[in-house]
Amino acid sequence: MNNEIQYQPLLKSIDKWEQNSVDAVRKTAQEVREQVSQILHRNKKKITQDLQSLKEQIRNARDEDDFFENDLQNWIATLEKLKKDSLNVVSSNTMEVDQTIPLIYQIRIATISSKKNTIERGNRNIPNSVNLIPSRLQYTNHDGVYMNPKSLFVTAVWYFYSPKYNSWFWTPYKNYEIWMPVDNHTVKSGCYKDRKPVLPNIQIIEYLQQYNPIPPDEILYAASQAEYRILKL
Repeated sequence: MNNEIQYQPLLKSIDKWEQNSVDAVRKTAQEVREQVSQILHRNKKKITQDLQSLKEQIRNARDEDDFFENDLQNWIATLEKLKKDSLNVVSSNTMEVDQTIPLIYQIRIATISSKKNTIERGNRNIPNSVNLIPSRLQYTNHDGVYMNPKSLFVTAVWYFYSPKYNSWFWTPYKNYEIWMPVDNHTVKSGCYKDRKPVLPNIQIIEYLQQYNPIPPDEILYAASQAEYRILKL
């Protein structure tokens, strides 16, 4: 029973991730539905205007009794084109899946196996735990630093959990020159000053801010040893 109670926070985190994932899917689906509605409205408006223009041409020609066979052929051709255009509204628009921007980040359970049960930092003890680390993050194998690697249209960003502040930080600079807390989405200085990461990294930053997952003990220990040296605030 005690074990079940200890795992309740973890289960609640999973439930929260599930609900956030459902909300993200629903939000995206609604946004795409609105895009479809806008496309239909735009095309309907254009076809209506074209029909009205054709109607005016036919009315003027009839009132003035001034039209020839080639006029009739042109009007018929215009009607056929409008009919074809109205049918092409659907066929010319398809749904695509953007593989470069994951809508939902896969989570995993990182089971801790370490010689240390706690890491002491000042007067604080950071307990051993089981964590939810975004699967997109890769450990750099030194100093407790993770990274989201560079990919198409996505700049690499490095992430660091601070045992001292019990919080995550991020930087777009490979030399770790400037770090931002995860409650800040804008680079504060350097060549990227006032710029924001693209959506995939924003999603990671928001995830880390919301869940504040603690890395495995061996990584946490490396971070505690390197923090004074690399975390320049």
